[in-house]
Amino acid sequence: MNRYYICALMLVISASADTEYQVAFSAGLLNSVALGKGETLCFDHTFLNIGHAYDLNTGIFTCPQNGIYTFQMSALTQRGREAWLDLTKNHKLVVSAWGRTDYATAANSVILQLTKGDTISVKARRHTTYVYGRRNGVYTTLSGFLVAPSYI
Repeated sequence: MNRYYICALMLVISASADTEYQVAFSAGLLNSVALGKGETLCFDHTFLNIGHAYDLNTGIFTCPQNGIYTFQMSALTQRGREAWLDLTKNHKLVVSAWGRTDYATAANSVILQLTKGDTISVKARRHTTYVYGRRNGVYTTLSGFLVAPSYI
């Protein structure tokens, strides 16, 4: 291989690297909330938001790049209450987490193939979902990150 082809190959690799993003976020709930059926859980604190794909105001992660992503959600119910949460992709159910009675935990995780513009959110499944939040001990979280980009 001569120098011309090597330089051209390096340019192609550099150009494709510029279109890839580092995407990772982790959000937590510092205050308890009660959600009606179908309402999106808006976490009120981010620990990390590389790529700025998670929006605290809407509670929605918007995929900035095609790829394989992983998401983990966990929740703690309020005392004597129930929490039933759905992780959704483009408003369609992917996985659920359910906890009932005094301070029960609910958790789930999933790996998904996403396309740029897809949305991920956590929504209340039932009539009222009570999720516990606390400033000095964060028990309810949502985290996600890009495992590998794809060019599909």
